[in-house]
Formats: sequence, C-alpha cells, structure tokens
Amino acid sequence: MRPVEFVDVEFFRKQLGVECTRADPSRLVDWTGQVKNQSDTTHYVVYPTTTRHVSCIARYCVSRGIAIVPQGGNTGLVGGSVPLAAELLLSLDRMASVESFDDLTGVAVTQAGATLSCLDRFVKAAGYTVPLDLGPRDRVTVGGAVATNAGGLRFGRYGSLHGSILGLEVVLADERGTVLDLGLSTALMKDNTGYHLRNLFIGSEGTLGIVTRCALRCVIDYPSVQLVTVTCRDFEDVLAVLKIAKRELGEILSAFEFLDRESLAMAASQVTQDEVDGLVGGEFVGGDSSDEFYCCIVECRGSCEEHDLVKIDRFSRLVDVGPNASARIVDHGDHDRIWKVRTSVSAGLKAFGTVFKFDISLPTREMHEMVAATRRRLEQGDAPPGTVTCGFGHIMDGNLHLNVTVADRFDDTVKSILDPWVFKEVKRRKGSISAEHGIGWY
Repeated sequence: MRPVEFVDVEFFRKQLGVECTRADPSRLVDWTGQVKNQSDTTHYVVYPTTTRHVSCIARYCVSRGIAIVPQGGNTGLVGGSVPLAAELLLSLDRMASVESFDDLTGVAVTQAGATLSCLDRFVKAAGYTVPLDLGPRDRVTVGGAVATNAGGLRFGRYGSLHGSILGLEVVLADERGTVLDLGLSTALMKDNTGYHLRNLFIGSEGTLGIVTRCALRCVIDYPSVQLVTVTCRDFEDVLAVLKIAKRELGEILSAFEFLDRESLAMAASQVTQDEVDGLVGGEFVGGDSSDEFYCCIVECRGSCEEHDLVKIDRFSRLVDVGPNASARIVDHGDHDRIWKVRTSVSAGLKAFGTVFKFDISLPTREMHEMVAATRRRLEQGDAPPGTVTCGFGHIMDGNLHLNVTVADRFDDTVKSILDPWVFKEVKRRKGSISAEHGIGWY
C-alpha cells in the first residue's frame, strides 16, 4: 500500500468535490494517548457527505493501492480508528443527518456520522430514547458504535446492537465500491427470509466495509427514572444486592454499575467532594485502604412512578438490613451528579498517569478475584510505586473494566507484567478479552 499523494488529494477535491485536508494530530492517536501513529508520512483525511462519495473514494483507493481507515468520533480505547502507517483517514463527520423516524415502530434511519446525543435529542421529541448509552455520547457516532458493537450502560436492559440494528447500508472496499443494502430499505423487526448479513458488520471494526447508514430501533423514554446507590463492604454483598435487584426490580431495572474504592478515588479527582458524597452518602474517605469498599448505582426506568417507587422502596429496605450494605434513594435533581461520578473514572485514570485498560467479560463471581489477582501480579513483578489497580463496570452484564494506571509516565515494566498475563488469565477463567471495546491494534 502506498501513501496518499498530492494527485490523490486533487482528485478528491476537484473531481469528487469533497474536502480533503492534512489530518489533525488528534486523529492519529486514540483516547488513551497510548496508541499513536508512528509514521512520519503526512496523513490526510477525506470528508465524504454522501454514500456515493464513500463508494467513489473506496473504488479510487482500491485501484491506486491506498489503504483506508474509517473514523467516527475516535473515542475508542484500542486504537481501532487510528492509522497504522500512511492510510487515508475517511471521516464520517459530514454524514451526520437523522434522515427519518417512525414514531410507531421507533425505528430511526440515520447516517453513520450522527452522534448518539444528536440522535437521542431527535427521538426524545416523540417520547423515545436511544437504547445505547455511552459516556462520551456527544462524540460517539452511530456508525462507530455499530462497527465496534459498543455495549454501554443500558446493555443489561436492551441487549447488544445485534438486537437493535434492523438494517445497514455498507460500502465495501472493492474495485467497484459496492454499496450493500442489508435490510436498511425495509427495516423490519421480523424478517426471516435469509441470512442476516448485517450482523457480520456489527462489531467488525471497519475490517469488512464502511457503515454509511443505519436503521436503529429506539425504545420508549419512560417518564419514571429512579436511582438508588448502595455501598458495600465486600464483594459478596455486591453480588447479593445484584440478586435482590434482579428479583425485586424486574422489568424496571435498566442499569447496575459498580465501582471499587480505587475507582472512586480516581473519579473523585475529577469531580467535587459534594458529588462524591452524593454517591456514597459521605461514607467514602478515599485513600489506599486495604479494606474493601464498593458503590453500586442501580437505575430503574418505568411508565408509572407510583408503581416504581413501591418497588424501589422495597428493594432499598431489603438491602439496608445488615452492617455491610446500605441503600439510599437518590433525589431526581441529583441523578446527573451521580452519573457524572461514574463516567469520570476514566478521566481520573488518564489524569493520574499512563493507563493500561482491559475490557473483559468474566463469570460475575470472578470479577473481584480477577482484580485481586492483578494486584498480586503487579506486586510480585515489582511494579513501580504509584501503580494503582481499579475495577469497575457493568456487573449486570459480567463486564469488568480492569484498569492499571502508573503515575506520570509510560512504564515498560508494568506492560511486560500485564501483557500477555491478563489475557491468559481471562482465558483460564473462561472469559473474553474484549467485552465491548473491540480488538483494535491488538
């Protein structure tokens, strides 16, 4: 594959009529700051505005031996949208329209560059919401979410995108720039007339084709939203609370998140003490205590607040009966503050130093032991002072975000201790090395 040359840029600009410029350095590195393009070649980014443009660009690049890297919001954590060498970046930023919405079926047809927050605002006017909720929703694009099969906070309630995507339009990187309609024109909820080829592209990370348009089934934006926080003194109590939540909250349970002591400390560095206290009721004091401490965020969404509050009250009373677990119903006005703490963990980790991020699926009972095993591994491997291990994530889905951060600098010692040990350990525990972040450069 050859790098993009001036003659190629001129073709895109003059013959095709699309913008093509030198890539901003921020496009050549992923969110963690670790996965960076090491090539000294000048990189270009092209901005198509239609599917026809994408098809023409693909056809041209194949004929000229130019490799393409599709890029959405570039919020990934494994370098999937970062060029390895001198590839052409194909940005979907200019293909950001929500084309249609059916307020009876809840199906939205949108271009791949539309962000989750933009789509959510559009469908909320009709009483719906997007089933996918991720922290950087103002930057995450629909196409990027589809390409990585992103999971997010609502996975336990609504499942993966394989169930929410009813149709895709995809451009293949072949000599014709073939455009495939994979159920997009019909967007039927039930269609058993053949292979569901769209599922091949959900989670393919741009390796099979470029997602240009999508038909996404949205869900009712229930008016009753309740939040309960639960603090626990050991992981067995977290598991017990999860079982109670599933049994007592049932159909209204929409999210169940957990954070350990170290994760809370990282979040606390990015928010106010009042916001932390709002989450844990003043119990958390931070620091590197050897005592276990966990906070759970339990969210419920339903159609009748009176009904939901009865269930929430019963759940809270059942949880708040022993010395190791304490539940608190959150005032509606504090909901955003609670979620702000949860979504600030990653920012706190990044601000602390170099972050080694592992997004893994495990049998739920194994989550705490995996974090503890990682700490032991680092201690035995003489990790440098200031190395912190955090465990948090979507416990209802069996998805652990295992993060190790080293103060101030990149440390090869820590990398050599963890890689490939973490992956082997996950395999030994019959888990998956990628729950929702994808594979990327790995």
